Amino acid sequence: MLELGSSEIEFHEKILSDCCDHRIGLVGLAGERFLTAAKNMNLIKANNIIDVDDAEILARKIVKRLKFNDVVLVKGRCVMKMEKVVNAIKAMNIHVPSQ
Repeated sequence: MLELGSSEIEFHEKILSDCCDHRIGLVGLAGERFLTAAKNMNLIKANNIIDVDDAEILARKIVKRLKFNDVVLVKGRCVMKMEKVVNAIKAMNIHVPSQ
C-alpha cells in the first residue's frame, strides 16, 4: 500500500477498521504505517492487537498466542519480511489429530 501516497494511512486505518468490525481474534501489525493507523484509532492497547516494529518480533509474539485450529492470514510486502511470520508458524509443527 506504499504506492498509495498521501492516502496510505487512511487505507491502513480502513483495514484495521474492517478487522475490528469483523471481530478478528488477533491482529498483528508490523511497520510504522500500521502503527500510525493504530495510534490514530486508539487501538494500541487493545487486547487483540500486537503492534511491533518488525516481522521477527511479530513472529515471536504471534506464535505464543496461536492455538490449534486458528486461521491465520499473513499479508505484507516482501520488504516487510512477513515470510518470517509464516516460517515461525510453520515451525510450530501443529498436527491435526488422526480421526
